[in-house]
Order: sequence, then structure tokens, then C-alpha cells
Amino acid sequence: MEHPAFQRQPGGSPSVPSDPSSHHKIVVRNARNALFITAGLVFISELIGAYRNGGIHPIILLVVAFGVGKFLLLAFWSRKKPFNAVLMGLLTFISINLFAVAVYAFEEKIGLNAGLRLLADGLVLKLIILLTLLIALSRRKELQQTQRQLALNKTTI
Repeated sequence: MEHPAFQRQPGGSPSVPSDPSSHHKIVVRNARNALFITAGLVFISELIGAYRNGGIHPIILLVVAFGVGKFLLLAFWSRKKPFNAVLMGLLTFISINLFAVAVYAFEEKIGLNAGLRLLADGLVLKLIILLTLLIALSRRKELQQTQRQLALNKTTI
């Protein structure tokens, strides 16, 4: 059964909701879910990585704790600004990974190979997180287009 906001209108598309406020609620919920999922997956992936590598670098632990906390805060902020929150989440995720590679790459004992290996470890999970955030961003773009179309329709009537 389709969600009431996505019921097909005569000559309309099933993917475009009939009620813009309902569509806004769906986009906000998707943004929040994407950020909560990202926080959980980052936390789980770091625990798995620490277990597999026999420990976690203290600086990386602090960055991950900061990142997970930031994802949770962004998820709550997404009620007000879903697009900005998801965009900040995407930038945070990319920054965390680049910082982790830099820390491991510049440590004398480990070197660049370990930093690149760290980036490749959990690649599937990292791709899932990126796709989750990118899908949430694309849905926000759909909402903006719907709102523009509704505004144009109101001005032409």
C-alpha cells in the first residue's frame, strides 16, 4: 500500500507527492534516518577495525567519538535543516576517513601503506554510508524542485 502522500494523481507521477508538507516530513525523516544509520555504522565499523587490528589509535578513537557525536547532533538538527545536516554529515564522514589515513600514514612505525590499507578496509561499509547520505541529499533536491513547481503553479493561477 502506498503512503498517502505518494498517491497517484491523474496525470501525475507516483514519486511526486500530492501534499508538499507531507513530502517535507518524509524528506526530514529520511535525512534523520541516514544520519542515525551513519552514526551507528561508523561506530560499529571502528569497533570491528579495532578488534581486527588488535587495538585502536587513541587519536583515532577521539576523532571517531567526535564524529559519531556529530552525526547524532546532525540527526537532531535535520528537523530544522535537513539538507544542511546531511551535507555536513557527508563532509564529516569524508573528513574522518581522510584524517584517519593521514594519522596512520604519517606515523613512523606504520607508514603510508597502512594508511591506504585503512581506507580500503571496510570499503563496502564506507560505500553504504556514502550512498545513504547521497540518497538523502538527492531526496532533498527532489523536495526543492517540488516546492519550486508548486510556487510556479501558484503564481500562474
